[in-house]
Amino acid sequence: MHNDIAARKLYLGFLTIEVIAARNLLVSKSERYCTLSLNNERYARTRSTKDNNPTWNESFCLDVEEGGGDLSITVVGDSVLGRDEAFMGVVTIPLGRHAKDGDDWYTLEARPDNRRDLKRLRNMGRADYGQLQLQWTY
Repeated sequence: MHNDIAARKLYLGFLTIEVIAARNLLVSKSERYCTLSLNNERYARTRSTKDNNPTWNESFCLDVEEGGGDLSITVVGDSVLGRDEAFMGVVTIPLGRHAKDGDDWYTLEARPDNRRDLKRLRNMGRADYGQLQLQWTY
């Protein structure tokens, strides 16, 4: 039997991430919520709120394997008139750099290589989409 140890992923444990709050979000009439994705796989979402400075205080537990990967938390608005979700900013955290527990505010940015997002911010006279407060524990 061939045993290829290099092909196995090393399980590192659970990451508990709490989406605490957001501030200075773009003004919108739609309900906003956050989606959590680990390595481009969507895992969870927060409840919806119409507040421009919402408080969620919602915790999620994710399995983390060797290499950690990227945790992306995207703020979106409910669809308007049947359209897709309205993008309202993203925070991407490389988990390999955050091996310790933490609590911080992160800037919600445009999607990488998305000119439409950047143009939207520029037209509104803003440098970012607001901030998101996160707390994580390994």
